[in-house]
Amino acid sequence: MQLPPSPALADLIRHYLVIEYASLTGPGTYRFFPDGSPGIVFSFAEPLTGAALPASSFVYGQTSRHSDLAAVGNLGLLIVVFQPWGLYGLTGIPGTETVDLRVGANDFFRTDEIGERLQECSSWSDRIRLLEVLLTQRRKHVLPDLQGIPYVVSRMNAADEPLSIRSLAEASCLTERTLERRFHQLVGMSPKPFSRILRLQKSLKMKRLQPHLSLMDVACKAGYYDQAHYIREFSDLTGLTPGQYLANPGRLAANLLPV
Repeated sequence: MQLPPSPALADLIRHYLVIEYASLTGPGTYRFFPDGSPGIVFSFAEPLTGAALPASSFVYGQTSRHSDLAAVGNLGLLIVVFQPWGLYGLTGIPGTETVDLRVGANDFFRTDEIGERLQECSSWSDRIRLLEVLLTQRRKHVLPDLQGIPYVVSRMNAADEPLSIRSLAEASCLTERTLERRFHQLVGMSPKPFSRILRLQKSLKMKRLQPHLSLMDVACKAGYYDQAHYIREFSDLTGLTPGQYLANPGRLAANLLPV
């Protein structure tokens, strides 16, 4: 279930994602792969575990590669899905320092009580309202200059095929070098690898909305050279083939599924 942020935080947060999953087989492994956004994960049932996870509730930076998480039973997750620049906008920490980084939520909010306070809420909506208060307080201490990057990302999202750095720089009245530097600072990677992630997510959305499309159709419409190119890119970013992904009936989110 996706829930929108308040207008006051919409420039930094894409949406909130609520996941409730009852495992019928006990312990499970979940594949998590890049979607172009950093975020915060709060666990309210069995905690997630895995390599480099500092705590069951954690902040994660921009993700460049797939990884596996584990849980011993049912899942109850509230995920804050940031805009690509949202973590920088909230903290002022350069994206290059947070890419593929995971930090405990208590350390991020500088309190040991965040999990307890959220657990005491009677509904997901109440938890989101509390989170918005805490996030609004956090952003008061940061006055980031987003430096035109939201506009550049919107151009990338709207394009039918990948745009060159030159064309993006010209559209935003920047030099290519300045665009690369700002993109690294706010998003955590250069436009080229970020474009790969956006293109994959666009293909997943396309297939979800138009399930009758063949992989060849999806590949062409999403801007890949051919089906073979699509399969290679898909496997590199997710660790799965398109067939394995589409055949999985238990997808919890576009970039999170049991394996």
